[in-house]
Amino acid sequence: MSNEMEAQKQAETKAQDHCKAIYPAVLADTIAELKGLIDDSFVSCTVWRDDGCEYDCSGELVEIFDDELILAEFDNLGDMLEKTYTGETLATYTSGMGLQYVSVAETLYSEVKDRYLEACELDEAEHDNVDCEEVAYETSFSMAEDTVTAAIKECEPYFAEKYAALEKVVGV
Repeated sequence: MSNEMEAQKQAETKAQDHCKAIYPAVLADTIAELKGLIDDSFVSCTVWRDDGCEYDCSGELVEIFDDELILAEFDNLGDMLEKTYTGETLATYTSGMGLQYVSVAETLYSEVKDRYLEACELDEAEHDNVDCEEVAYETSFSMAEDTVTAAIKECEPYFAEKYAALEKVVGV
């Protein structure tokens, strides 16, 4: 194995070790955040609606408070995270597209990824001929995906419990 490949492997291992060390704390924080989002979403949530504009397909965000509408909006936690929006917008720079709204799922994933990215920072001086930023970025992406997936799996029963409770209130 060449020196460059070995240096790359060592940098990847070190970044993974940094991320694995904080995994339990990040997972616990992500689960707590998800449970808070679930609680908030069963009170009110911000969803996308087509506004009928013929010039672009941005639509609009609408906050809903009605229990029946909330129940009709999503069936599972993944649905809730994808269909609930933060209110933040991004320009698409695509003709006819208008704005893109940032979902709660995108924000959650980004926050978790950033936390890992901070933990994965490597000292360039220790790793000759290695793009430490790329190694940290790839590692943080992978760890964030694993963490969010595990947190969603852990919180599905909590979501189902809240969903069933709201169904009883509504009489569905």
